[in-house]
Amino acid sequence: MLSGRRYRLGLTAEQAAQGEEFAAVCRAVWNTGPEQ
Repeated sequence: MLSGRRYRLGLTAEQAAQGEEFAAVCRAVWNTGPEQ
């Protein structure tokens, strides 16, 4: 049986902005995969 865990992060505004930027880069790389 698989069980998941959830974590709540208390990020600062700077950390949240860096996380969004990192996610955008990962999304762009992921989306170029099917095109190749």
